[in-house]
Amino acid sequence: MSIPRTTLLTLLAVSLLVAPAVGATAVGATTPAPQPAAISADDTATDMVDSRPDPDEDVQGWEGGYWHNETLPNVTPDDGYTDAEIDKVVARSMARIEVVRGVEFEVTPPVRVISREEYVSNVRERRQGVNVSTTARLHQNAKFEALLMVDEETDYFDAQQQLQSSTIGGFYVLSNASSSDSVDEGEIVLISEDAENPRLSEITLAQELFHSYQDKNLRIDRHERTTEEDSRRIDAIIEGDGNYVDYLYEQRCGNEWTCFQPSSQSEGGDGQTGQRPNLGLLVYSFVQYSEGPAWVHDLHRENGWDAVDEAYANPPRSTEQFIHPEKYLQDPPTDVTVADRSNDEWYVPQLEGGVDYAVFGEAGMYSMLWFASPAVPREDILTRRELDPYDYAHEATTGWDGDKLYPYVTDESAESGEMGYVWKSVWDTPTDAREFADAYRTILASAGEPVAGHANTWRLPADHPFDDAFYVALEGSTVTIVNAPTVAELSEVRSGAAPQVATSTPTVTDSGTPTGGTDVTATATATATATSTDGAAPGFGLVVTVAALVAVGVMLRRRRR
Repeated sequence: MSIPRTTLLTLLAVSLLVAPAVGATAVGATTPAPQPAAISADDTATDMVDSRPDPDEDVQGWEGGYWHNETLPNVTPDDGYTDAEIDKVVARSMARIEVVRGVEFEVTPPVRVISREEYVSNVRERRQGVNVSTTARLHQNAKFEALLMVDEETDYFDAQQQLQSSTIGGFYVLSNASSSDSVDEGEIVLISEDAENPRLSEITLAQELFHSYQDKNLRIDRHERTTEEDSRRIDAIIEGDGNYVDYLYEQRCGNEWTCFQPSSQSEGGDGQTGQRPNLGLLVYSFVQYSEGPAWVHDLHRENGWDAVDEAYANPPRSTEQFIHPEKYLQDPPTDVTVADRSNDEWYVPQLEGGVDYAVFGEAGMYSMLWFASPAVPREDILTRRELDPYDYAHEATTGWDGDKLYPYVTDESAESGEMGYVWKSVWDTPTDAREFADAYRTILASAGEPVAGHANTWRLPADHPFDDAFYVALEGSTVTIVNAPTVAELSEVRSGAAPQVATSTPTVTDSGTPTGGTDVTATATATATATSTDGAAPGFGLVVTVAALVAVGVMLRRRRR
C-alpha cells in the first residue's frame, strides 16, 4: 500500500539543514496556515504594485532592489524559473522576512532549484562517499531497533535516506560545512516535483533564507549534539523560530502579499524508489517542527523577539521542556546511570569520537508508543491547531525525567544482525513510570507471549520483525527494559534480568517485585492489531496509523508544498 506524496508532504513538508562534514542531520517543516495565493503565468498579480523608490541605504523591508510588498509581474513560474527570476523572488522574500521577524539581511545566499530526481541521486552519491564504520552502524541500528522502528533486517541508514529522499522540500548548507560536487557552503537548494519545469515554494524558500540568517547571525552551531535528544531540543529553537517566521509570513500571503507556490504535487510514496518512508522515523523527526513553533510563539508573545534571540543561547534542556512549554528551563532532566552487568560475551560497542549510549527523551518515547503501542491511539496526535498540528504529550510519556540506552553486541553481531540493549528510564512519580511500563507492555502482549517461569518476560514469535526476548522491570519511579535475541541471553546482557519464578506466568507489582498470578495491567489492555508490512511491524497497527495520516492529509490538503 502506498501513501500519496501529497499526504506525506502535507504531514511533513520538510526542509533540511545540512550539518558540517557529514551531511543531513536536521529536518524541518513549515507549519500549516491559510493557503497563500499563487502566481502563475496566466494569473499575474496586480493588487499590490508598489511605486516607492529605492532607499538611499539598506532598510528593513527592502532587499536587492525590491520592497516586501512589490509584485513581480515579469516572473512567470509556469515555464520554470530563470536565474534572474529566482534572484527577484529571493530579494523580495528576504525583504518579507525582515518585516515579519524584525531582522536585517547582510548577505544574500545563492539559491537554485533542482528536481527531486536529481536530489535523490545527489543524496545517494553523498551517502556512498561517507564511510560508516561497522561500530557506528551497529550502534544506530540497535538504537532504532529499541524504538521498534527499524528491525533487524533493515539498515537505519537506508531508512533515513528513504525518509530524506521522499520528504525534504529544500535545504541550506551551513557556512562551515564541507563543500561537495553537489552542494556548496552557504547555498540554498530547493527541490521541485516537476523535473521539466522546476517550481519553487516561496514558503520553503523563506524558511531556508531564514536558516541562512540564523547561520550568520545567531550561531546555530554553538551547541553540541551528542544524542538524539540533543538534536531535537536544540532544533526546537532553530526550527521552531524558522517555522514560526514562516507562519507569520504565510499569514500575509493572499491578504497583503501574493506569493509563489507550486500548483500541485506529484503523488506516490517515493517517486524514485516506489517505497514509503518509515512512519515511526517520520513522526519522531517532526516533534521540533510541530511543538517548536508554538513554544517560540509563547516566547515572542510574552517578551518579544529579544526573548526568542536569547533562547539560542539557552535552548530547552530536553524535548520535555518544549512539549510542555511551562517546563522550559525548569525541571532539568536526570542524568541516568546504567551499570554494566553483562557477561564477557556481550559488550557495548565503543564509538570513535562519540558517545556509546543513546538518550531519546519524551519525544522519542512518545513516538515509539504512537508507532507501536495499542495503548496510544493514533488519532491522539492530531490537534487541528495551526502552530502545533501534532501533540506529543500523552499520559503514557508525560512525567519523563530522564533515560539512557546502551546497545550490546557480540563479536558475531555485525554478521548476524543480532544485538541487545539495556534501556533505563526515570520518571517523576511511580504512577508516571507505571503508565509508561503498561503502554510498553501492551506492545509485547499484543504481538508476543509471556514466558512461563520467568518474571516480567515476553518473547515475540520467530516470524515477527522484532523476534527477540524482552524483560520489563518496574521499580518505583524507574523502568528498565532489557532486550536480547533469546530468553537465556537476557541475563547475559544484564545479570538478573528475566529471573526464574515458580509460577507459570510472569507477573509484576508496583514495586517490580515478582508475585504469583497474572499481571492484569499488562495483559488486559492489549488489543489485537492489523498485520502489515513495508515500514511497520506486524501487530503494530499500521492500518490505523495510515488512516490517521490520511485524516491529517485531508485536514491540511489546502496546503501545498
